[in-house]
Amino acid sequence: MSATQKMIPPGGTIGVLGGGPMGRMIALAARTLGYRVRILETTPQNASAGLADVTLASHRLDTRSAAEVARGCDVVTVAFEDIAEDVLEAVSKQAPLRPGLSQLRTAQERKREREWLELAGFNVVPWRTADSRDELVAAMRAIGGQCVIKPRTRRGAAFHPVTFAATDGYAAWVAIRGQPSVVERAVAIDTEISVLVARGINGDVATYPPAVSAREGRQLAWSVLPGDLEPQMMRKVQDLAEFVARKLDVVGLLGVEMFLLTDGRLAINELVPAPHLTYLAADDACCTGQFEQLVRAIAGLPLGSTTLKRPTAALSVPGDHRDGLVRGLGTTLRHAGVRVHVYDVAEPTAGRPIAHLSASAATGQDAIRLLLAAQESVDRARSRRLTRLFKERHKRVLPIRKRTAVG
Repeated sequence: MSATQKMIPPGGTIGVLGGGPMGRMIALAARTLGYRVRILETTPQNASAGLADVTLASHRLDTRSAAEVARGCDVVTVAFEDIAEDVLEAVSKQAPLRPGLSQLRTAQERKREREWLELAGFNVVPWRTADSRDELVAAMRAIGGQCVIKPRTRRGAAFHPVTFAATDGYAAWVAIRGQPSVVERAVAIDTEISVLVARGINGDVATYPPAVSAREGRQLAWSVLPGDLEPQMMRKVQDLAEFVARKLDVVGLLGVEMFLLTDGRLAINELVPAPHLTYLAADDACCTGQFEQLVRAIAGLPLGSTTLKRPTAALSVPGDHRDGLVRGLGTTLRHAGVRVHVYDVAEPTAGRPIAHLSASAATGQDAIRLLLAAQESVDRARSRRLTRLFKERHKRVLPIRKRTAVG
């Protein structure tokens, strides 16, 4: 460890760019270890309010506020990788940024990310870039079959990934509203796997058990630690993720998302140099949760053990389930092994997470079943609320209709 990379002792100040639920949990972990916290809050929820010594509510392009937050920090990190490059540059001039500007730039732009992965020798799904309609049509024809089209950049992405047949390039161009994109071949996926790696400023690495997740449409439905993988595959994906983290020279956290294809091959899908949604279960599943681990890594503290304590599954609760979460809380918490982690329910936004549920059990499958039972408690409470509202309105409207009919 060099003279410029000394341990930051408790009492020091950690800056967090991005805020939101992830920023909130980073702040909680930092507080637990005795650090002061300054946050640039860029989410509408302002979920970190009240937890930090300084919270500046702004937007993700505000270099001035970001520099002001960083000015009083010993180190700065990110709650998610979707932070504008100008902001990252402004921050890096004020305090050490971990992960660094190079790592964040690589992960933010899919073309750079895939070029880096291929140059480093890692397997990715066949892909092409397209910055115009003609390029999109040519890229889809070159790839053939079904194509998945994703925005080039993850910073304020202009559209969600869409799937089109290779012959529908013109329709795809309209669907993505003419935005620069990356075109990938649609592949047969057996399992979606992610591995979280922590790397300290001295190069030490701590790798978590692989997580397996399921999606419902574009949204993450649930994730479980550890994933149900053969021991050989479990070791293989951990080694691969650790190698990626060392090669990328990350300081902090790196989530490596992978596809296990139906033909048995592994392909890396995304790199996320920040806390990862599929590891929301880690705080309950492992000896050291991902948020405490991030604080340890960037502050130069020894990395914590990632040993599994008990299989745990987790899922996010979106803002439009606020009533169900509040009304079903008593029922949800009666499930032994279930925990509710609430971020913010004051002014929820539909689609944005306001909480997550976690469930621990003897096996991963049991944890998923318990988690889904807890989710049903929230959904039932929400459904009962909606039913009651419907009946109340029905009672108010019905007499009016009768009177109108008689008149």
